[in-house]
Amino acid sequence: MPQLLRNAKKFCSAAALLGAAIYPLAGHSADVEALSSTSLTGKCGFAVGFEYPFAYLYPNPGPGWGMNQLGTINFDTHTITGNVVLQDPAGPASVEYQKTYKASFTKKTGPVAGSYTITFTYPGGGVQVFNLLPVNNGNTILMQGIITTAGDQDAAIAGTCQR
Repeated sequence: MPQLLRNAKKFCSAAALLGAAIYPLAGHSADVEALSSTSLTGKCGFAVGFEYPFAYLYPNPGPGWGMNQLGTINFDTHTITGNVVLQDPAGPASVEYQKTYKASFTKKTGPVAGSYTITFTYPGGGVQVFNLLPVNNGNTILMQGIITTAGDQDAAIAGTCQR
């Protein structure tokens, strides 16, 4: 039953993000106009979660699995600051720890109408991409994360950034 609840939670989270992304594009021209005219300026605070659909197919998943991330994005200075909670899931003696970072990012047009993509490198390596979709007149920014470094591409990352 707990697995069923986890799957339902994942489905609801994905459905909410997908619905919020599709609604402005589904024939609501006024919403699309407002969305595409929203520029990314100022600062927002974000919380994202990591999901691993294939993690336990391996007998020993290894160290450093991201659990969640809390931070800020400053669009004026092109910097992202965050704190990632990581876990080493080594059986009954698993350990969680935190890692903070600050990095500069580049910004370009994103994959969905009205969206943006920021790309940065974690200190010590690993390229991270966030697709950002402003909604609610730019007060809420939906976030979809992609890790582009080969070998690190195992997590689904999603969350929001709030002004």
